[in-house]
Amino acid sequence: MPHRTVAARALALALLALAAAGISARAQAPPDPKALLAKVRQTYRGLDRMRIEGIVRVELKAAAANQSFESPVRVAIQRPNRIASEMKNAMLGMQYVSDGQSMVIYSEQFNQFMRRPLTSSGDSLFTMTPSAVSRYFTVDEGVKDARWVRDESVSVGGQPVPCAVLEVTYEHPALQGQEFSPTTLWIDRARSVVLRESLMVTGNSPQAGGTMHLAQTTRFEFVDLNATLPDSTFAFQAPAGAQEVTQIGPQQQSTHSDFEGRPAPDFTLTDLAGKPVKLSSLRGKVVLLDFWATWCGPCRIEMPRVQKLHREFRAKGLVVYGVNVGEGAAKVRPFLTKNSYTFPILLDREKSVMEKYGVNGIPTLVIVDRKGTVHSYFVGVREDSVLRNAIADLGIR
Repeated sequence: MPHRTVAARALALALLALAAAGISARAQAPPDPKALLAKVRQTYRGLDRMRIEGIVRVELKAAAANQSFESPVRVAIQRPNRIASEMKNAMLGMQYVSDGQSMVIYSEQFNQFMRRPLTSSGDSLFTMTPSAVSRYFTVDEGVKDARWVRDESVSVGGQPVPCAVLEVTYEHPALQGQEFSPTTLWIDRARSVVLRESLMVTGNSPQAGGTMHLAQTTRFEFVDLNATLPDSTFAFQAPAGAQEVTQIGPQQQSTHSDFEGRPAPDFTLTDLAGKPVKLSSLRGKVVLLDFWATWCGPCRIEMPRVQKLHREFRAKGLVVYGVNVGEGAAKVRPFLTKNSYTFPILLDREKSVMEKYGVNGIPTLVIVDRKGTVHSYFVGVREDSVLRNAIADLGIR
């Protein structure tokens, strides 16, 4: 009888262990990758406040040189309109700080900062402001393929956190000679936030001696989704010697004088309705060309200004065209509708016009005068006053 009791108890314990294992297995069953990405987006968009700290590691391998560096990153967000984003790096370091009234942008490389009125809030602000987490607010957009590869724990604050590891293939700009690997995401199973991300880019770089391989890994070491954030978190403190400017960089005006004062290269592109538009047919008008793409974070900062110029000055002779590079109408239309942009768009799917104008980074804005000559050529985000002064020089006020 005792042996039977012991055997029965052993059997019961074994059954309980099997049941527990079954429950555990069900709890950690492979997720639906796209459903999990949607849940991640919902998590970030549903947060009232958060604070995240981590490290971005970049490794560059090329014939001319191999190098690597790590950049600490910090992000604090408080709805509806406060954000503090920082990446520390002597060459690439940037800060973006919104106190709810204005945005301050600081460059570590130039030790310069500029202020501008805040024009957005909520998800729009958090998506458009470059930060280590901005892309997670739209993490399920532009997905071509997604698959679960494994479960794996990562260390956060010294504690192991169970994660689902996904490989996600996104739509990337078709830049000449560049190939993007799938993005690997380590997603916290319990909180549906990204704790690690990695991506590889291969491209041709004459400056680097040929083929270049760039690997970027972001790992978050502190994640607080219910952080206490004092007002000082969102107060910009200018570093010693920092200069306030109207435009960050080595010069305040355009950064591509090779084109200024020369005839604007002619081209013909189709708009979203398939109608061809020829630049030379617009002689007699001032033309603003905005080279952009839906995936481009800085473009999202610039485009509200372009929209405002279109609305204010189209009746005074300013013609605005957004030149989308590398994307199709099916991708562009929903983006325009979502953001209420009404200025016309031309599709440079083959990037031939982008190459004619020497565009190496977006946004790039080109202003062409009434005679068809390039008056201004701006690379990167520009303050509203800079653009207004440029078109005012051509008689549009």
